[in-house]
Formats: sequence, structure tokens, C-alpha cells
Amino acid sequence: MRSSSSWLLTATRPAGARPASRLAPFPASAHGRIPESVHACRRAHRLPLRRGSTRVPHLASLTALRGPAALFVVLYHLRLRTPWLEGVPVLESAFVGISMFFVLSGFVLMWSSRPHDTAKGFWVRRFARIYPSHLLVAVIALLVPITVFAPTVLGVAANLTLTQAFIPLYDVVFSLNGVSWSLSCEMAFYAVAPFLFRWAHRRSTRTVVLAMGSWWLGIALLGIVLGYASGLTNGLAYPNPVIRSGEFVLGALAALLLRRGWTPPKVLRPLPTAVFVVLVHVAVATFHVPPTAAEMMLGPCFALLSIAMARSDVEGRTTFLRAPVLQWAGDCSFALYLIHELVIINVMPLVGPVSSRAEGLAWAGAVLGLSILAAVAIHHLWEKPWQLAILGWWKRRHPRIPASPPPVVEAPPAVTDVATQPARPVVTASPATVIDAEPDTSPDAAPAPAPILGGSPPAAGTTRT
Repeated sequence: MRSSSSWLLTATRPAGARPASRLAPFPASAHGRIPESVHACRRAHRLPLRRGSTRVPHLASLTALRGPAALFVVLYHLRLRTPWLEGVPVLESAFVGISMFFVLSGFVLMWSSRPHDTAKGFWVRRFARIYPSHLLVAVIALLVPITVFAPTVLGVAANLTLTQAFIPLYDVVFSLNGVSWSLSCEMAFYAVAPFLFRWAHRRSTRTVVLAMGSWWLGIALLGIVLGYASGLTNGLAYPNPVIRSGEFVLGALAALLLRRGWTPPKVLRPLPTAVFVVLVHVAVATFHVPPTAAEMMLGPCFALLSIAMARSDVEGRTTFLRAPVLQWAGDCSFALYLIHELVIINVMPLVGPVSSRAEGLAWAGAVLGLSILAAVAIHHLWEKPWQLAILGWWKRRHPRIPASPPPVVEAPPAVTDVATQPARPVVTASPATVIDAEPDTSPDAAPAPAPILGGSPPAAGTTRT
């Protein structure tokens, strides 16, 4: 019996047809060798496609996971600013939600990447996603009376250019909006990501696993050592982009393996994996593992959780994470992450003396609700409009020209006697129809759709723009 995920590697075929190989055959060049562009097409075949689709499946569960990750960070900062959440060990290490963000970022970007994406297009999309909201919250931080550190010229300049994580000074790294140091790390990852993804798409799985796995392992061990060395090294290593790059690379590696048809063990299902992550988190909180070391330890757990959730989406399983309200929460999570600390540190001092812990928890819940309301307003009134405007401007400047379908050539009738057959004119193919021509990688070119294994080419207009 075929496994439920066997369609990831083979497409449907007519009844009675011979089983097709995992990769459709490609004709050789005139010199008897398969051209490099054909090898690129072979690699494109590794995309896990749904039946009858030319797109990688949308990972709705990973979108929903962003909501709990952001909520964890909010609860961690609430615990730091209020005495009513003390005594909850899990909240003492709730900062690990940032590690989940880094792993999810690498996973989703690798999953949705295409071998011939342009670096400029990638950078514009990430800029449109991150910078408008960051700029708005940075301006708000300049206007509110309380910030984590008093603004300085260097801190403001580094924050606005998202380079603060590279400057090992606390009043610079956590300047203006303190949590934006993670965006500085993300921008560093984005600068390298197009080249990393392109390299990974063109290499064998073994090479990619050895290279990216070695980078993650070396960085993780270094982070654990620095985390336990001293409070100073832990504090300086925690927001460092090089140290945090291991989580991004690990997420990207997990996505690439899943794209190439790797079948995870059956035990790697959403519920058992989520329970495993919770148990590891509780152990980290119980033994008071330093922050940098804790996030290095939990990074692989979040990668496994991402694989389990993505596999569930690819196989079409229905999970509660697909609920519309959780999808909406995941969409608003970025705004919540950006604004919550400014709300907490400016509103909590206004709360007077409380008579009981229950009253204190009610105030903490009110501040959480106010943070969520501010995040919803930023997401719908600022983040989405600006993102659409920037992407629309880019598409107008760089329109995608759909590739014309190749001409249909009918096969000649079978020849029984060569001597009696009339001579046929020799037709020279135009450069656009040569099979081993190099693909167009200019910014104006549309990416070639990934072909369906064993099937016919998709119709024009079915690719995602």
C-alpha cells in the first residue's frame, strides 16, 4: 500500500501506465551530456507539490505558531515589570519565543524560495514586511516618556538603520524599542539569505546537510559556552547576529530537507512534538539555564516542531492551528512583538498599589489587552497598507513577463523505407526554444514553474507572482 505522503515525490499517472521515476527523464544535449540548466530543473522537481498544483503548499500552521511565540515574549516582559507573575518558572525563560521566531523565519523563507529568485526582489519583500512597522514604533519610542535606555545619538542612528545588534553596548543594542535588536539580526540574515538559498538549491542534499549542519552545531556549542561563561559574555552573545544565525540556518535546513522529499519519522507528529518541546522548556526553566544557552538548546526542538507542523499541512491534515482566529493572531504577532514592551513600561508605572495578587493579575491582563489592541491597530492601519504599497511599487517597476509556451511539434510518421521518403526541410530552433539554454535570471524575468512529476507542463498563469 502506498504511504499517505508518497505523492510528495510522484505525481498521478493514468491507469495502466508504467510507474514513473521520481525525476522525469530529460533529453541530453547534442554532445551527449545533460546541460546544467536541466540539472537545475531536476532540482526544481524536488518541490513537494500538491496534486495538480505548481506551488509549494501554504504552511498555515507555522503562521499560527507565531502567535504563541509572540505571546511568550510578552509574558516574559510582563513578569519582569510586575511582581504578580513571579514564581512561574516557565515564564522566567519565556524569552525563548525569540528563538522560535528565528527558526520559523529560516524555515518559511527557505520553503517559499525558488532557485532563480533575485536578491533585489527578496530584499524588497523583506523590507516591506519589516521596516514600516519598525519605523513607526521607533518614532513612538521617541515620543513616550519611558524607554529601556535613554536615547542617544548613536543608539537612535543604529536603531533606525537596524545595525544595533552589531554594536556590543547595552544602551545601543536595546536603544529606543528594546526588542528591535532581533530585527537587526533578521536584517543580517536577509542580507545573506538569497545567496545561501541559491547555493543550497544547487548542491546535493549531503553537501547541504554537512555545511549547514556544521555551521549550526558550531554556533550552538559556542553559544552554550558563552552563555555559561559569565553574565557579561551571556549578555553580549545573546543579541549577536552571528550567534543567532545558527537558529535561522537550522530552520532553513529543515525546510530544505522537507522540500526534497525527506519523510520524517511517524512519531514526529504535531501533538507529540509539541509535548516534547514543552518538556524541554520546563527542564530549561527548572535548571535556570542562561538565556543564550537555553535558546541554543531549544532551537532544535523548534525545528522539529516546524517540521511536524509543516508535514501536517503538506499532507492536508486538519489541525486546530488552521482556525481563522489563530491565523489572524499569527498575522498580528509581529506588531504585538514590536509594541508590547513600550506599552508595558509606560502603563505599569501608572498602576497604583494593589491589595491582592488577583488584582495585580487583572491589571497585567489589562495591559496585555491594551498591547493586543495597539498591535491590531498597527497591523491593519499601518503594516499591511505600507507593505502592499511598497510591493505594488516594486511590481510596477519590475513587471513579470510570463514565459510563452513552447511550440507544439507533431511527430513525423514512421519511416519504413528511407529511400522512398521525400527529403524534409531542416528546421532550426530559435534560441527561445533550445532546451539547454541558460535560464533568464534578470529582475524582470518570471521564475519558471516547477513541473509536475510525470505530468504535462502547467498552463500559463498558474505560477505565483
